[in-house]
Amino acid sequence: MNDPSPEKTVKYCDYVDEMEYCMRRVFEAVREHQGVQVERMKRYYDVGVKPKKFAANDIVLYYYPRRYSGRTPKWSRVYSGIYRVE
Repeated sequence: MNDPSPEKTVKYCDYVDEMEYCMRRVFEAVREHQGVQVERMKRYYDVGVKPKKFAANDIVLYYYPRRYSGRTPKWSRVYSGIYRVE
C-alpha cells in the first residue's frame, strides 16, 4: 500500500545541493537589499547634518569627554572652558 516508488525517493545529496543553491540565492538577494537600504539611510542622515564653520573671534566650548572610574558619565562635564577662535 505505502510502497515508495523509485520516482519519489529523495536523494539526500541532491536535496542538500538544492537547498545550498537556494540559500545562496536568498543570501545574495538580502545582501543587495541591505546595501540599498544602507545607502538610503546614509542619504537621509546626511540631509540633517550641517557642517559647523567658525570664524575668527568666535567664542566656543571645547568638547573633551573624560571618563572617571567610579563615576557615572551622566553627571560628568564633557565641555571645558570658554575659548576664542583665532
